[in-house]
Amino acid sequence: MTLLAAGLVLLSLTAPADEALPVSMWAMDASREGRPRGERHLDRELLPIRDTIEALPFDTFTTVRVVRAEARRGREAKLPINERYTLYLTWQSGGTDDEPLCLAIRVEKQPEGRDREKRRPVNAFATRVEVRPGQKIKFKGLRNDGKELVIVLRAG
Repeated sequence: MTLLAAGLVLLSLTAPADEALPVSMWAMDASREGRPRGERHLDRELLPIRDTIEALPFDTFTTVRVVRAEARRGREAKLPINERYTLYLTWQSGGTDDEPLCLAIRVEKQPEGRDREKRRPVNAFATRVEVRPGQKIKFKGLRNDGKELVIVLRAG
């Protein structure tokens, strides 16, 4: 019995804790409204990611949602964007000093049009990425009320 208790104590000391990975998501509508060169509109909530979206070919960026959440290793975290889209993020591995984070990311789209209550949501896109903790990544290409939805994520 003592050997079993010692083994359990040793296992609890070496097993990884239920770590939390801080995640930030900025979702925005991006559009071209014909503003003069160099006079972009950027909502105040989007200022922390200005450098990440600077090269995009839009002149207007309007906040849809900013979310700060935590992801747990192996569990899917839900980050709502709006009524149409939800981002799901799973921290699969990594995050140590020399190992990048491996994240599974998918954006789910709610059905639209007739009989939408009878249909299930679909994945608008799904991908896996490797990033360094704190690195920002962007996704674009989804349509949102005639504008392009741009999503920027930072984990760690």
